[in-house]
Amino acid sequence: MAFYIKSTSHTTTSGDSSTPQYIDANNQWTDNISDKKTFDTESAANAFLENGYKNVSSVSVVEE
Repeated sequence: MAFYIKSTSHTTTSGDSSTPQYIDANNQWTDNISDKKTFDTESAANAFLENGYKNVSSVSVVEE
C-alpha cells in the first residue's frame, strides 16, 4: 500500500478552505488528489512531515 499526506487546514487558491489539500511531487499543497505525492511506507510519510510540516495543523498520513 502507498501513503499520502492530507491537510484540511489549508486554503485553496480560490479561497476555499473546505477542500482537502495534498502534498504534490514538488512538495507544494494541491487540491487535485491525482497530483498527490505518494510514499511507499507510513514511516516515510511521517519522516517527511517531521522534516518541515510537523507544525501544520490538521495534517495526516492517509493509506491509499
